[in-house]
Amino acid sequence: MVGRNETVAPCEKQANARLASLRTRRTFRSRTSASASFVEALPPCVQATCGSYHTAAVTVGGELYTWGGGMYGKLGHGDEENQHLPKRVEALQERVCSVAAGHAHSLAVTESGALYSWGGGEVGQLGHGNDNEYGQLL
Repeated sequence: MVGRNETVAPCEKQANARLASLRTRRTFRSRTSASASFVEALPPCVQATCGSYHTAAVTVGGELYTWGGGMYGKLGHGDEENQHLPKRVEALQERVCSVAAGHAHSLAVTESGALYSWGGGEVGQLGHGNDNEYGQLL
């Protein structure tokens, strides 16, 4: 026969795990927006994309803006700082036509057809022939 402490303890552990999971979900949900909001810090845009914890947008004038989590240098600002507002990627001087964002990296195609990539390249996704991590445009 199984004793009371032996049968209750696993149930208590499961209940505590479920409660912790619910608390985590509630915390996450409280940081989300239930409705769309206008991003005031940007000029008019022609394209936007999102990756893991970061967003990028191309303006009508061909400027690239990024914001969100800066880990791996995926925002293209030469550092790993988080940006809470859109910030222009100043290192990219050519007119940008298109942008894409992955988990830890970003890419931009310019008017001349050049492809720039930056951020985490741990499995070669930057296309530079190695697995280095870059925080700036290449």
